Amino acid sequence: MWDVKLLDWNEEPERTLRALTVTPDGPGTILRDFAALLDYVKGRDLPVSKARQQPPLKVLPEMNALMTHPIVARLKRPVLKSYPHLQGLYLLLRASGLAQVSGGSKPVLAVDETILVAW
Repeated sequence: MWDVKLLDWNEEPERTLRALTVTPDGPGTILRDFAALLDYVKGRDLPVSKARQQPPLKVLPEMNALMTHPIVARLKRPVLKSYPHLQGLYLLLRASGLAQVSGGSKPVLAVDETILVAW
């Protein structure tokens, strides 16, 4: 079995967390990048593949360009996993329920406005 060691929570980590200011610009860029991806998907029905429900290859460079630190993919035909930051944000977008795939023969990714309001 795993040897689980509980963290010794004391005042120092608490002071550090309380002093931390979280903005779209820091301490990292994940909030800004997630908002950019959400804005890109919002207002359009983005077609996705039937099998994996991933965005089409032609929009990936466009989505990647919206990121704070876009990845330079030197592949002839980059797929979603070629952009790991974008893939992680896409999975977060789907797992959070903010965007859902609907449609039968032509599935599309659309932002769920009800969940967006709660966000």
